[in-house]
Amino acid sequence: IDSNSEADVDEFLSSRNILREDTSGIYMLCYYFAFTVFSTVGFGDIFPMTFEERLLLACMFVCGSVFFGYIMAQLNEILQSINKEEKEVDQQVANYISFLRQCGAPPATERRVLRWMRFYYTEEVTSRQQREILADPNLPDEFRLALAEGLQGDLFHNVPFLIGMIPRIKSEFSAQLMLTGVTRYFERDAELANHKASADCMFIIVKGQVEVRLPNAGSFLRILQRGDIFGDSALVGDERWAGSTGISATFTATTKCCVMVFPIDAIRKIMKRIEFSAVKRRVERGRHFWENNCAEVEERAAREGDEAVSKKLSPKVTFAWITLARRLLFLWSHSAAAVAAVAAAVNPLRTLATPPPSPVRGSGGGGAPYLRFTHAG
Repeated sequence: IDSNSEADVDEFLSSRNILREDTSGIYMLCYYFAFTVFSTVGFGDIFPMTFEERLLLACMFVCGSVFFGYIMAQLNEILQSINKEEKEVDQQVANYISFLRQCGAPPATERRVLRWMRFYYTEEVTSRQQREILADPNLPDEFRLALAEGLQGDLFHNVPFLIGMIPRIKSEFSAQLMLTGVTRYFERDAELANHKASADCMFIIVKGQVEVRLPNAGSFLRILQRGDIFGDSALVGDERWAGSTGISATFTATTKCCVMVFPIDAIRKIMKRIEFSAVKRRVERGRHFWENNCAEVEERAAREGDEAVSKKLSPKVTFAWITLARRLLFLWSHSAAAVAAVAAAVNPLRTLATPPPSPVRGSGGGGAPYLRFTHAG
């Protein structure tokens, strides 16, 4: 339009099917014009007529070119990064597929290998990046703790000897655990831990599902998911993989699984540092309870005979009661309002669980991280 007269404005709007009273339509037309300029499209259906308009559009052209070029460069970088990772995966998969075809492996095996390699590579890249960030010596401690808290999420939420700890100690200890842990991957139906083997490390599930079964009859007990832990009882001397729940059990993957494995010796080495003395004292109390329970069982066996000691709750009942107690204690440590509910739940628990005592370690939080539960698992 050549002027700002109402007649010219109305004619301009009417030529584009917009009424003067249609404010939203006018704004949409303005946005449309701005987008065509900044995206460097320029259809030419709207163009400047005066010197001032041409000067304004010249500035918009420069800004639009810079902005559009920056956006395209960022998108290109993201796409190249994604393509680079995919090419690396494809290259590794191609090597395996070539080998399998030379060996005459069936197509079904090739597809399984392809799915497994993609799963493995994705998780391994994430794990490696987390370790590199936390191990950076140039990163200040407060930033490292904040990053550890963000990277871990709920991964270390259920570690028994960290429940109820000061947040700073918990975050720093968890960061040290991540640096010492080893990431392992398991295919479906793979056995993570057998009841016949002694527990020498702590497992934390990162991704996937793991089922817990009794050793002999193979009865199903529970499905473990992200953040669930087993093998931690080895810290206090109980070498059963499911010792924290009072039984012996076998752990098997029900899906593709990614777990972090922490050797018990490495955990004890971290606890020796002066800043983690509170964690060390908590674990030592648990070891003291465990050793006392062992002594009580041996003394009772010598006094009353093995038959008296063998009277016990079934493994399923033992597992159910101790799992319930662990959950109640977890709530206790995270909510003051749950104290009354925990007290009400522990009383019937003590009444029903009356068989002869035997060594077991239960986990908890707050001031009582390790409790004795009566059973003979």
